[in-house]
Amino acid sequence: MKRILVGLLVLTAACSRQREHGTSLTSVELEAGPSAQQSVADLSRSWNRAISQRDLSLLGPVYGADVDFYGAPLRRDQVVQVLSDAFTKDPSFTQTVLDVKATSPTRVEVKREWIRFGKKHKGVTWLEGKQEDDRWVVVGEGDSSSAERNKSRGPSGPSVPFCDDLAQRIALSTPEATALQAGPPGHVDAKLVLGPPEFPAFAIAMTSQANGKPVTVAWYDVEPCFLYSPAPNVKAAPGVCVPPGNASGAVTDVFTGHVLTAEPKLLVQMSKCHAR
Repeated sequence: MKRILVGLLVLTAACSRQREHGTSLTSVELEAGPSAQQSVADLSRSWNRAISQRDLSLLGPVYGADVDFYGAPLRRDQVVQVLSDAFTKDPSFTQTVLDVKATSPTRVEVKREWIRFGKKHKGVTWLEGKQEDDRWVVVGEGDSSSAERNKSRGPSGPSVPFCDDLAQRIALSTPEATALQAGPPGHVDAKLVLGPPEFPAFAIAMTSQANGKPVTVAWYDVEPCFLYSPAPNVKAAPGVCVPPGNASGAVTDVFTGHVLTAEPKLLVQMSKCHAR
C-alpha cells in the first residue's frame, strides 16, 4: 500500500511539473512524451547552433524533407536557400537562445535574442519536431508575427499593416509574379510570411495548389528602407533611405537569384517602410 501511495505521489508531481511548463500529458504520453520532448529539446539546440553560426552545412540535417516555414510549405533545400540568402543580406545577424520550453511532446518554444542590422531584438520562435529516418528534424517553424499575418488573411481578420501590404503589391507587380498567377501550374497564391525585424526583408511566398499539395514555386524578398546615418564630418542628411542593395523595394527572386523589375510608383512608397 505504501509503495502505491508513493508511486501516485511521484506521478502527480511529474504531471504537475509538466503542466507548469506548458505540457499536459495523457497516459500514452507519460511513456512516449519525455523521450520525444528530450529529442525536440536537443533538436532546438542543433537548430540554434546552425542558425547562430550561420553554418549551411549544419542547416540541412536540422530540417525535414518538407517544412511548414512560417506558414509557407518549403522543401528542405528551399529552407536552406532562403536562410542562406538572409545571411547574405544581413551579415550582422546572429542569435542567442535564452530559454527552451516544451509545449507538447513534439513542440518547443524558443525564447531568443537576435541581432538584425546591428540592433538587438527579443522574441519567441516555435519549432515542431518529427522523427524521419531515425533522427529528429524540424518540420515546422514560426512565431507570433507569422501567426498574426496568417490571421490577417481571413475575411474576419485584422487589417494588413501598410508595409506588409505594400511589399506584397510590389512583388506582385513584377512580370514574373504576374505570369505565375495568370498561367500554369494552376492557381498560385501569394502570401507575405516574414518581415523585419525577424527577417532582413519582406518575404512573399508564391504557393501553387495545382496537384492538391501546396508547393512554394517562388520566394520574393522585397528590401525595406535603410535610414542613412552619416559618419562624423560627412556632409549628408540623416534619415535618407539608403538600402544596401539596389533600391528600396528592390525585389529578389531568392530561388533563382534574379533581381526583378517592379512598379516604380510603388517602389517610391517603400521609403516609409524601414528596417527596424
